Amino acid sequence: MAKCDLTIELEDPDRAYHGGDRVRGTIIVRTDKKVHCSNLELTLGWETHGRGNIARATPIQQSVYRGEWQPGEHRYAFDLETAGWPPTYHGHYLNVDHYVRARAKIPWAFDPKTEIPIRVIPTGDPNAIPPAEPNQMSNVIGFLVAALLVGTLIGFSVAFVFNPFVLAIFGGLALVGSGYWFCFKWLPKWKLGQVNFHVDQQQLAAGEALTGNLSIQPRGNLAINQISMTLSAQERCVSGSGSNRRTHRHILFEITEMIATTSTVAAGKPAAYPFHLQLPDNAAPTLMLNDNQLLWSLQATVDIPRWPDWKEKKSVTVVPRQNHEVDPAKSGAAETVAPQISFAETAKLIWTVRDDPDQVERVVSAVIGLQMEFPCVILRRRLADDLPTKHAYPDGTIVQARFSHPELPLTLYAPSERTEEFHEQAGETWQGRGTVVGFDYESQSLQIRIPAEASDRRP
Repeated sequence: MAKCDLTIELEDPDRAYHGGDRVRGTIIVRTDKKVHCSNLELTLGWETHGRGNIARATPIQQSVYRGEWQPGEHRYAFDLETAGWPPTYHGHYLNVDHYVRARAKIPWAFDPKTEIPIRVIPTGDPNAIPPAEPNQMSNVIGFLVAALLVGTLIGFSVAFVFNPFVLAIFGGLALVGSGYWFCFKWLPKWKLGQVNFHVDQQQLAAGEALTGNLSIQPRGNLAINQISMTLSAQERCVSGSGSNRRTHRHILFEITEMIATTSTVAAGKPAAYPFHLQLPDNAAPTLMLNDNQLLWSLQATVDIPRWPDWKEKKSVTVVPRQNHEVDPAKSGAAETVAPQISFAETAKLIWTVRDDPDQVERVVSAVIGLQMEFPCVILRRRLADDLPTKHAYPDGTIVQARFSHPELPLTLYAPSERTEEFHEQAGETWQGRGTVVGFDYESQSLQIRIPAEASDRRP
């Protein structure tokens, strides 16, 4: 069977793109025999990976070539327009990456494919983005779950007529719910009297100030311990469906400011408490990507002595700055737009999704080509025929190692001049730099190419 390999080379591989910028590069096809291609397809799109169900969109799809390849190398230049939304984002449970993908459809053979990630700066309009492609299986499961719930409700309704015990159970649950609402919703609001919680601007950009006012007018003299405002950003990712549906939450940012301390508000007299909270310059924008969300909110809390606290939460939408000239590396936005992900974070992500090859591939693809510093325990040398040698140096050495937290296996490709160094470090901790080049699924190890220069720092 003829061998066909695809490679994508970007004109500027280190560039960060704004929405509307052109992504230019070349698809390189290498064949060792004559190959018929029914379609060489090029796509530009984005995809989430992490804890949540995958969301994706491919707004640009092009057919590059149809025909027969002769043995040798064939090059096809491309020029695509970058989508402005969503931005590249690497968080705790949620990650968003943009890709340029190429796939050659070969009749009666496996289709060779390749992809390369690009970084996208958040400058698009989130209200004008195309929606993520729906997960058809999730839609079917959702319909079945809804039908099951409706059927269950009808069944219980019939049971109410013939089984008083069921009615008693549901009556008890309704009583508990009513009690909760009375104690934690109605009583605090009754104590405060007229309450007006107002936010001046519910949509704002990173670095801007969130301002507003909270006013109360109690029926009687009201003592308060304090009034606080909490601004927070949370990742909310949903995985699975039906009985296996799980929601994963992580607080990215949280700041609380006291806008009033111990005091007494006179009966019938309105009291106003203005507030002013500053968003960080590198605030990640609000993301709503199906089951993958990054949400901002503002919660007001009035602490009333010997009484349930009054609380109310408002959603806040954080949008990208419209100044395209901002350098994310200088503005601080690099942490949320084009983050310098650490090796420990990469290892944790791979370890989390290690049982899902597709998820592992997406994580590894996002960091291929990045040079990182990392510590590891050197285990033993491997023979050249033990592992794929695509990334090995001529006359170099292949070393099996292990990262400690988590215990992710590593395969290190070192040049011949550093063989003795790794031999001496066997069984010990080594620290240095290397470039991520791939992942070996048979040994479940991350593949790293070590440079010829010994720039490591040993503990």
